[in-house]
Amino acid sequence: MPVPFSESAYLQRYPDVAAAVTAGSIPSGYAHWLQYGVKEGRIGTASTGVDKSWYLQSNPDVAASGMDAEAHYLAYGQFEGRNPNAYFNQRQYSQLNPDVAAAVAAGQFRTAYDHFIAYGQQENRPLGINYTESAYLERNADVKAAVANGTFSSGWEHYRAYGHAETRSTTNFVALITHSDGSLDVVGSSSADFIFGSSGNDVLNGGRQSAFSQTRSGNDWITGGDGNDTITGGGGDDTLTGGAGQDQFILYARGGSLPEAFTATITDFQPGVDQLYIPMTSAASAADLLANAEQRGDDLFIKYYVPWASWGSGPQYDSVTLQNVQRSAMSASDFSLGTTGASIISATGLTSA
Repeated sequence: MPVPFSESAYLQRYPDVAAAVTAGSIPSGYAHWLQYGVKEGRIGTASTGVDKSWYLQSNPDVAASGMDAEAHYLAYGQFEGRNPNAYFNQRQYSQLNPDVAAAVAAGQFRTAYDHFIAYGQQENRPLGINYTESAYLERNADVKAAVANGTFSSGWEHYRAYGHAETRSTTNFVALITHSDGSLDVVGSSSADFIFGSSGNDVLNGGRQSAFSQTRSGNDWITGGDGNDTITGGGGDDTLTGGAGQDQFILYARGGSLPEAFTATITDFQPGVDQLYIPMTSAASAADLLANAEQRGDDLFIKYYVPWASWGSGPQYDSVTLQNVQRSAMSASDFSLGTTGASIISATGLTSA
């Protein structure tokens, strides 16, 4: 669904379209935008999302050129991989939204920014920061009303202009604590969360029902950023990225007789640097666990059997996939095993969701 279109802003931004409308060759700016503008990367919203002062400060070469920041970004910056403001990152947006990356590759959009400005900011897509459009509107009724009456094209537009400075709630997380050094403590909800850490030492928890989860939580995507982070996926099929630093990945295990397996994926585990905490495994030792791991192409697939007497007809194990990791690079010291979920989970210091 496209964002609300501004006829006046479009015609003012694109004099050639305004001239065509005046001449009667096209009925309106909106008609032009639908037929030509989207594919040409023309912006139909009132705001382009370019923070001029931030852009010039972040790109001293542009500042030195004397060119207008917005004009530079629209004509050159977006194609050079630059970002329009402190909150939107083209590379992360493409990585988190593979369909957008595919659409750009297919020529449907010129850049990820083109997609975001035309559609993405209203589609509840992950941005690479702890912001969710639906949650922002749900938790800020005045903003929701302002979007409904056309004052803002989206909650994202309001957040960028005012909400961040007003420290408004942006997610459905159970907890989001920012410390004085900029590091974060986050507990996600029981639904699917996208959680992004800071450059500090963060504690990020995807959320779960209890220490011994009887039900599946959401399939979370958690990125630690720089720093030495502690990352817990929670119940569900989670994708975890530590980023730079020495990171601790805490896995989860089913309790009782839940038939569905939990499957985690760690995108950047660093053998000899990061630590993998596995609770409730029946493996005799870390060496035993590693010996039974499967090399699947470039990835290492590790099963950890959970010591319960009966699992019904479901899978008998939970698992984690370490992307781009060879078993020969791993050692027993990369693991820490626990016999209960609670002893490992308590290491985060966070209350469960």
